[in-house]
Amino acid sequence: MTAAVLLAGYDEDSQAAATLAAARILDQASSEANATARISQLAQTGRPQQAAQILLEELAASRAIEPSAFDTLIAAFATQGCAEEATEWFHRMAACGCKQGVKACSALVTAWTVRRDAAKAAEVLQELEEHGKDLDQYAYTSVISAFADKANTTAAKDWFDGMARKGFTPDVAAANAVLKSLVQTNLSAAQSWLQSMPQQELSPSLS
Repeated sequence: MTAAVLLAGYDEDSQAAATLAAARILDQASSEANATARISQLAQTGRPQQAAQILLEELAASRAIEPSAFDTLIAAFATQGCAEEATEWFHRMAACGCKQGVKACSALVTAWTVRRDAAKAAEVLQELEEHGKDLDQYAYTSVISAFADKANTTAAKDWFDGMARKGFTPDVAAANAVLKSLVQTNLSAAQSWLQSMPQQELSPSLS
C-alpha cells in the first residue's frame, strides 16, 4: 500500500471521527434544549416538583443545564411560596456553575414575601445586596408590600427610601403599599403621604 493510499485512508477516518463527534455534540445540544423546554413548561404551568425531578435527572446524567431552567424553576417555587425549595435550587444553581442573575435573585426574595415573612424577605434581599447580586425593582416593591401588609409602616418606608438609594425610581405599587399601611396606623401621616405622591408623579390608589 502506497503512502498516498495510507494518507487517504487516514483522512477518511479522521473525517468520520469528526463527523461522529459533531453529531454527538448536536444530539447533546438538542437534549439540553428539550430538557430546558420541558422544565420550563412544567414550571410555568404550576408543576415545579415535576420540573425539579427532570432537572435532577439531567444533573445526575452530568448533562449541562441552561441557567434559564434554574431561573424558571426557582420562580415557580417562589410563586407558590415554597421558599425552602426556591432557596435549595438557588444554591444548586451556583454549585452547577450557573450565574445567579436578576430573575433568580428577585424570585428568591419573592418566595419569602409570598410566605408573608417580611423580615426574612428583607434579610435575604440585604444578603444578596451584600454579595453584589443584581436585583430588580420588583424585589424591593415586594418587600415594601410585605411589611405594609403587616402594618409595619416604619420598615415599609425605610425600604421605600432604600429603593431610591439603590437607583430605582419608586413605583406606584410601592407607594400605594406604604399608603395603605399608613391608613391603618396614622391617618395624619397617610394624608401627608397622599399629598406628596403627585409630586413624585405617582397616582395614589387604595384599591
